[in-house]
Amino acid sequence: MDAGTKAGEYDPFCVEGEETQYKIRLGLYEGAAVDALTQDTEAYLHDNQKFTTKDRDNDNYYQNCAQLEYLGVPGGGWWYDACAGANLNRRNVIYWQKDCNKEHLCKYAWMMVKPTEHVKTTKAGNCRRDEL
Repeated sequence: MDAGTKAGEYDPFCVEGEETQYKIRLGLYEGAAVDALTQDTEAYLHDNQKFTTKDRDNDNYYQNCAQLEYLGVPGGGWWYDACAGANLNRRNVIYWQKDCNKEHLCKYAWMMVKPTEHVKTTKAGNCRRDEL
């Protein structure tokens, strides 16, 4: 990693199926980047949120967060609660709290997901961590 590269990992990281609108489930965080997905405030909590798109408003905000793209509010598809915290899919500005925003521009971002033997999906599509 160079000086401008930061990374983080959630263990476990799970995206549920269509029947739960692709709800994201996040475990413990470790890394040099800001933990932008599991902050303990309403606007910044992305864990356990359904995926919202411009045509499917699944967030908890009074407007569709995926449609909002002004005044620094993230837009585009993402796991929103109240339109803040993080969004790697936003047009023009990658948003990851203090690490990537209008003041600290990031050229690109990766979200990499790998299979793991420790996370199982139940019949209802819910993610759970198996006891080790």
